Amino acid sequence: MDITTHIKNINASGSIAIDSLHGIDRLKLLKFSDEVVSAYGKVFMENRAFIVDELLLPFTREEIRACLKMQFNMFAYKKDTGSMENLVRAYIGLSRFQKIMPEDQVLLKELDIAAVPKSEMFEKSMGAELSESEQMFLERFAVFNSYLEKVDLEKERLRSDFERFVKGFQALTTSHP
Repeated sequence: MDITTHIKNINASGSIAIDSLHGIDRLKLLKFSDEVVSAYGKVFMENRAFIVDELLLPFTREEIRACLKMQFNMFAYKKDTGSMENLVRAYIGLSRFQKIMPEDQVLLKELDIAAVPKSEMFEKSMGAELSESEQMFLERFAVFNSYLEKVDLEKERLRSDFERFVKGFQALTTSHP
């Protein structure tokens, strides 16, 4: 079986697919998952923006998701809760990586670098004059907000997916200690 098939199986079946791997297939996939998680971790840490272009992901979302699950599975057997928590954060953090339209690239970068504190802006009375930077921010906020909504939806989907994975792992380990 090739890595692509294993990736699909892990994303579809979770821990059962991981635990069914043996021998050279398991070693190849563990090596691949180490490479994927390491590369993703580097991109994740280098890009701390709320919204990051998905084109920066070093592998496909499916590969990253499956490899994070594989690593989590490994650390769960070792009972390494710190590593497990980091992997869950990284998994849900995939939500920050979105398909960004070319015309929105510069706008999102500007807003991330020099965002005006929104709370101050929205506290001004209706008749108060907004500064030029505040006005620019409000005009562009709708675009930013639409991406933020995508991030929130993706975050919930990823959280639910990972919860199903963990429940499957728990069921598997309690039935086969």
